[in-house]
Amino acid sequence: MNGTFTRYFLSPVQYLAHHFFCRNVEKERRSALQRWRTRQDSVPAARVRAREAPPLLPKTETLLGSHLEVSSTVALNRLVDALTQDLQDWNIPRKTREIFEYCTTRLIAQEERDKLTPQLSNLLTRKLDLLTTIEEVARNGVGEAWRRSPMRRNIDSDEYLDEYLDLGNLADKVANLASALNELLLLWNAGAGYIKSGYDDGTLLWQSL
Repeated sequence: MNGTFTRYFLSPVQYLAHHFFCRNVEKERRSALQRWRTRQDSVPAARVRAREAPPLLPKTETLLGSHLEVSSTVALNRLVDALTQDLQDWNIPRKTREIFEYCTTRLIAQEERDKLTPQLSNLLTRKLDLLTTIEEVARNGVGEAWRRSPMRRNIDSDEYLDEYLDLGNLADKVANLASALNELLLLWNAGAGYIKSGYDDGTLLWQSL
């Protein structure tokens, strides 16, 4: 474990939560994900299985194509439906709270080894990829709804209001889930029992979702 998380005026968990949310959340989320993927490159079998997994967003890919580009001709109401259906994969094989409970307890159990089992690695990687991809496509959909609006200064009277709001709400929902999952990875990367401390104190993000 590195020593970059050893000195605080706050408790370790409080400091990490503060750092994670108060200083460029999006950048920290992406950095944590990159560190996570770099560490998992040492488990080649897990990476091979991950590459052989089915498409993350089959419904959305059918609508948008393999590049998941939200073009000017896409029916945005259908995009909302497709993303919502693909998000159901998040709850397989467990519901949201059960997923976080499972991931947290497994990360705690495997922390001392500083290496995850291929099964847990694949699960976390796919869940994160699912959430971040849905969020990205939904945000692009929000932008497209805004671009199409002939009354951008008064979207409340616009025909694309429902899609604008639905896609925005969906993006916010998956962003919250991704932040909670990324927090677990950030704490696991830091080591020193931070996950267990937060779990026992009930201060992990997912525990308040």
